Amino acid sequence: MRIPEIIKEIQLNGLNSTPENAGDVDYSASRRAYSASFEGEGERKVSFVLEDLRQLVLEGRFDPGNAVALSIGGADGSDLRALLQKMPIRGGVLLEYAREAAAAARAKADLEGGQRIEVVEGDATQKKGEAVDVALNCSGGAKTVIVMCFGVLHELPTRSPDYREDRFFDIFFSKFESVLLYCAEPCAVPAFDYLGWPDEVEIRLPDLPEWKLRLVADHICLQRFGVGVSEDSARGGGWVVMRSNQAVEVLHKLIRFQDMQRFRHEMGERLTSFNGATMGRAIQASFGVNDVEMELMYRTSTGFRDAYREHGVEARASGGQWPLLPPPITHCRLILRRLRQSGAPLCPTEGG
Repeated sequence: MRIPEIIKEIQLNGLNSTPENAGDVDYSASRRAYSASFEGEGERKVSFVLEDLRQLVLEGRFDPGNAVALSIGGADGSDLRALLQKMPIRGGVLLEYAREAAAAARAKADLEGGQRIEVVEGDATQKKGEAVDVALNCSGGAKTVIVMCFGVLHELPTRSPDYREDRFFDIFFSKFESVLLYCAEPCAVPAFDYLGWPDEVEIRLPDLPEWKLRLVADHICLQRFGVGVSEDSARGGGWVVMRSNQAVEVLHKLIRFQDMQRFRHEMGERLTSFNGATMGRAIQASFGVNDVEMELMYRTSTGFRDAYREHGVEARASGGQWPLLPPPITHCRLILRRLRQSGAPLCPTEGG
């Protein structure tokens, strides 16, 4: 664990970012590197999407020949290519912020089956309307849109101007008769005791002195939560107490550390910001609980679980309560489906 690099930067310049000026930091270089790290991972990402779509086809509820796919933040478009190569969907649209990733997607836009991926470059909140128009035009007015967001939504609160979690997807439900929405995100710790951690926990890392863990945790929490860990958070024996979401955020940034460029990028976002249940219920409230099906699945990612074990992380309930806690929930998959018969009226809501 290369903690000395992180501590050195915190002590020298605080990574040039505080809650007051975080929005002024130029993340372009780190964002490009971050996007590049996910290139070519499309087949892995869309596996659960394909599983769900195939089941819907078997049930007679989904016709891929009348659908268009739209990926938000899909890097080089490998997720769309994997989907289109395995499903006879009319075409795809990639909405991507990173210029290099968008260029890579354009270079591979034409698929062997005659389908094509159109690329819209820019911010997700500002450009989603354009992406919807392109999707409708390139598909000849498809009635169903498949929207995919993989590891994007948690970034938008700090990176995308005018982003609103409760209204972001409204335009898709307003413009298409049927919507199939698939999200896979790092997420907030779910508020269910049986799913993992209590609201407040103590953590320690065997190779990290207590004062260093508290220093780094205080810096991360101050920037990403607006409040640091408490002055009496050090509990002796290497243990530091904090809220569960703070602890998971700190662990994401420490045990998954790759290099300082990646660390700087991730300091511009909160990996525990996304709440799938809140977003799903907001969409159901706008477009009908009986019309929009929701599935929400929680998990601990393999990468996080492996790093947790590799670094010997220990966690327990606040107050020194034993036994040790298992690795926390870190990710969720949200599926929303509105499947309508052709000609059914659309909800008039036009938000987002």
